[in-house]
Amino acid sequence: QRCRRLAVASAGDGNAKLATDGIEWICIPETQADCGTIVRETLRTVSMPVMPVLAVYLPGNRHELMISEPRYRQLYDDILMTGSRRFMVTSCQDGRLARYGVIFELEDLHEISEDTQDRVKYVGVHSARGRARIVALENPQVWHDQSTYLTAA
Repeated sequence: QRCRRLAVASAGDGNAKLATDGIEWICIPETQADCGTIVRETLRTVSMPVMPVLAVYLPGNRHELMISEPRYRQLYDDILMTGSRRFMVTSCQDGRLARYGVIFELEDLHEISEDTQDRVKYVGVHSARGRARIVALENPQVWHDQSTYLTAA
């Protein structure tokens, strides 16, 4: 499973609708050969890990994530080792990835693998700090093979 949760929002008229309506989606190529050359914009472009989820998060809130998949365990290990403590969370649906997401900053992390027989490694509390736009995926092939986490500029 590439995505993690589903969010439903209430429309103004009281009818429920998917919170992902109106999102700009990124086309993810089937193979590395389809990826072509990555073009980066020069203004304020930063390389960052990306975690696709089946939810829509807004800046200014705190969120807890339980981390069990090996690729996201590696993401957390990497952000802890580099000291960045930040990654992008963006919505995904039907094999598509949203172009916009939020920056999660890790505030608190608990290693709970012993308590869960290694089903879950970490529980992290994050602040959603601000919005971000994906200019280009740096490793789009991992969307399909799930060998590691996505990175984007």
